[in-house]
Amino acid sequence: MSETVLEVVSRLSKKVDQSQFLARPLLDRYDGESPLSYLSPEARKALGDRLQRVSANFCKVAVDELSQRMRIVGLSVGGQTDADLWANWRRSGMVAGAGHVTKGSLIAGRAAVSVWSPDGSVPVVRPESALQCAWTADPLTGRCTEAFKRWYDRPSGRVRGALYLPDRTFVLQSRASVPDATIPNALPPNVMVPPDGWDVLAEVVNPLGVPLLVPITNALTTEAVEWGDSEMSPLMAANDLLEKFLTDAAVGSEYTARPQRYATGIAALPQDANGNVANPFDEKNRTWIAGEGDVKFGSLPAGDGAAYDRLISQVLQIIAGLSGLPANVLGVGHHNPTSAEAIVTSGLTLTSRAEDRCVIHDTAWSLIVAMQVALRDGGSPLNVDASVIRADPRYSSEAAEADSIVKLRGAGLLSRAAALRRLGYAPEEIAEIQRDAASEAVYASLAASTTPQLPSPPVAPMGGAA
Repeated sequence: MSETVLEVVSRLSKKVDQSQFLARPLLDRYDGESPLSYLSPEARKALGDRLQRVSANFCKVAVDELSQRMRIVGLSVGGQTDADLWANWRRSGMVAGAGHVTKGSLIAGRAAVSVWSPDGSVPVVRPESALQCAWTADPLTGRCTEAFKRWYDRPSGRVRGALYLPDRTFVLQSRASVPDATIPNALPPNVMVPPDGWDVLAEVVNPLGVPLLVPITNALTTEAVEWGDSEMSPLMAANDLLEKFLTDAAVGSEYTARPQRYATGIAALPQDANGNVANPFDEKNRTWIAGEGDVKFGSLPAGDGAAYDRLISQVLQIIAGLSGLPANVLGVGHHNPTSAEAIVTSGLTLTSRAEDRCVIHDTAWSLIVAMQVALRDGGSPLNVDASVIRADPRYSSEAAEADSIVKLRGAGLLSRAAALRRLGYAPEEIAEIQRDAASEAVYASLAASTTPQLPSPPVAPMGGAA
C-alpha cells in the first residue's frame, strides 16, 4: 500500500530532525565553536579574565582551501558552453551560491540545490542547506526519489514545507504555530514540529520527471551515500589537541614570561582587614615571600616555551597529513616555497583531493544543469548531455600560468578559447575577449588598406652619380 502525501511528509520531517542533529555540530565547528576553544575557569583566572577563547580553526582552513579549488566557472550543454544558461546562473546568484553548496557539502557531508521555473520560462536555481532538507534515494539506481524542505516562516509564525516528488511538488504549512525564530527562515533550535501536523496549501505539477531538489552528497565511500562524509571529521581531534597546547602555552607564558621573584626574612608583614598576611610587593611580579630565615632577594629562572613550540609543530604536521594542506598554508614559517613551481608541488595532495571531490559532486551538478535546460527547452533532463566547467584546481602564480599557456598556444596545442578557459575566464568574458580581438583585427586590416604607399626614393647607379 502506497503512502499518502502527509505520511511521506511525516517520515521526511523526522529525517530533517536527524539531519539537523548531524549537521549542526559540524557547522558550529566550522564557525570555530569547538569545546576546547573556550578556556576553563581556572585558565581564565590565571590570565586575569582577559582572554575567553583560544581558537585555531584549521578545520575551516581545510574546507576553504578545498572549496576554492572546486570553483564552477561555466556550464556546458552538448559539449559547448551555453552563455544564456550561464547568464541565468548568474542571475540566480549561483556564482556564489554554488560555492556555498560545495562548502556546505564539505562541512556537513551533504547539501542540496533546488531548480524551478515559477513563471514557466526562466529557471530559478537556489542553494539549500542540510539543516532544512532531507531526501530518499532509490537503493537500486541511487537517484533521489523524494525530497523535503522545511523552514520557518516568520510572517505566519508557522513552519512551511515543500515536498518534491518526480511528478508533483506540494507546499505545506504546519497547523500549529511555533515560537519566533532568532534567525530568519530557519527553524528555531529545540522546536519540535509534530510530524503529522501539516496542511497542504498548494500542489504544482512537475514536468521533469525528477524531484526539483537535487542532493549533493560528499560520499567518500559507498557506506556514506546517504549522509555523506565531512572533510573536517579527521581533523577535529588534532585541532582540539592544538587548541589545548595553545591554551597551556598562554597560561604558562603568563606565569613564566616574567621572572618570578622571591624574598625571605621579611619581618612585620602587613595584614589586611581580616588579619590575613598581605603581599607587600606588586602582585604582578608574583613574588614568593617567607618571613623566616636570612634576608634574601632573588628570582627564579624564566620559563622556556620551546617545549610548546615542538608540540605545536608536531600537531601541525599531523593536521597537514590529514588535510593535505601545504605547510605554508598552515603558517609554518620555515616551510615557505621559494618559487612558483615549489608552490604547485607543495599543493599536489590538495589538488588531487579537489579533483576527486569534483568527480564525486559532478554527477549531481550535471543533473542540475540538465534540469535548467529541460525547463527552458522542454524534454527530460535525463536525456540532456550537460555538465559544469570548473577552474583548474592547481594553484600557481598568474605569471607562471600565463607563461605556460603562452608556450602551449605558440606550439599550436591550445586554441584561444581553451587558453582563456585555463586562465580562469568565464564564458561571457571569453566571448567578449574574442569579439574585441575580432574588432581589432578588422580595424588593423582597414588601417593597412587605407594607408598611402609612399614611392621609394631613387637609387643611384653603381660607380657614378645619379
